[in-house]
Amino acid sequence: MLDVQQARRDTPGCFERVFLDSAGSSLPPTPVVDTVVAHLRREAEIGGYAAATSGSTTWPE
Repeated sequence: MLDVQQARRDTPGCFERVFLDSAGSSLPPTPVVDTVVAHLRREAEIGGYAAATSGSTTWPE
């Protein structure tokens, strides 16, 4: 079962706004933003192709 309150806590953008125009996308929750930023930092260190194949990104469970 989806914990709606936890999903809202994980998505800071939904605290102050209501998004009714996001049919094709949604606000990313904090764990997603953290993972993407970590991967981009890894790309800056070793390059995009190497980062993609290195398996160095830890994905949240």
